[in-house]
Amino acid sequence: MTPAASRSVAQNKWVSKLMWRCGESVWSEREYWNIKNFTVKMDLGKVHIQLDNLFNGAKVLGKNINKFLNENMNLLVQDLKPGIELA
Repeated sequence: MTPAASRSVAQNKWVSKLMWRCGESVWSEREYWNIKNFTVKMDLGKVHIQLDNLFNGAKVLGKNINKFLNENMNLLVQDLKPGIELA
């Protein structure tokens, strides 16, 4: 993708569940939460991606990459989801 490339991502039904455990601490006479554990679980629903001007504008190659990404987006999301949730 070149710097002049455009892209769009459409996504619906993004559901996130955030959980954390914390304790209170006092520092400089102010109370703070001390986060001990933070967990994120997510479900992205349907995702559609459109990347333009891929491969210096090779339309056939760009069209096929976009088609491949969108037809396999659920597999890509499943593969990337654990790493994103840990980050």
